[in-house]
Amino acid sequence: MAADGNSLRSSYRSGVFVLVAAFFAIQIAFDLAHSVTAFPFVHFGMFSESFSEPDSLLSYEVTVDGHRLDPWDFRIYKWDMVQQPLAAFDRMTATNDFAFDKSTFQTKFPAVYAHVSDNLNNLSYPEARFPDWYADYLSALIGHSIRSVNVDRTWYRQTPSGLILLNKTPWINH
Repeated sequence: MAADGNSLRSSYRSGVFVLVAAFFAIQIAFDLAHSVTAFPFVHFGMFSESFSEPDSLLSYEVTVDGHRLDPWDFRIYKWDMVQQPLAAFDRMTATNDFAFDKSTFQTKFPAVYAHVSDNLNNLSYPEARFPDWYADYLSALIGHSIRSVNVDRTWYRQTPSGLILLNKTPWINH
């Protein structure tokens, strides 16, 4: 009986060793493949490439009822909730509702695209509806009703002495 117990324990250990070794081998293969990510096999170098410093930074200056919203008045996640819808809307309008991505998807996977295309397209004229939506969204976020919302797109340059305003363009007036 003792010999069978030792044999079972030995085969269990060798099985665990094989699984751990296989996990590391697969991890190394995924890491060498670059940009391939499939949990739990994550490419560890995906954020390690350096990139050039941008010459300017885009920010959105939000004014509610004549008072500019200050990031210091919000927690970081709440400030992101103020800024990120603006950034997403800006990207959506700049790319014509991500038309290039949708056309690439349609070209490469026509059968899948035909099945999901209704869910990929926004309702018509999002540019006209966004200011109303954003005002309602912002009202719920800050906890009181809003009469007017103005958003300016601002570009800054980082210098050793601080940020310098390069350009300020009115964008949304509601």
